[in-house]
Amino acid sequence: MSEQDLRGVRSIALLTPGDFDDDAPTAGLEDTLDLFELGERLGFDGAWIRQRHLEHGVGSALIS
Repeated sequence: MSEQDLRGVRSIALLTPGDFDDDAPTAGLEDTLDLFELGERLGFDGAWIRQRHLEHGVGSALIS
């Protein structure tokens, strides 16, 4: 993507499902937090967790 293509872009964020294994939910939360820390170091302005009904995943309330 060229610099010209990015004109008007004011911020950039990442989106992750925040998946976790039923047997180790803590590891899923830690992996998601590690991903957010990496995003901060890379200059992302924000991060979102995708939520789908009936799908295992880290809820955004856990990390806010």
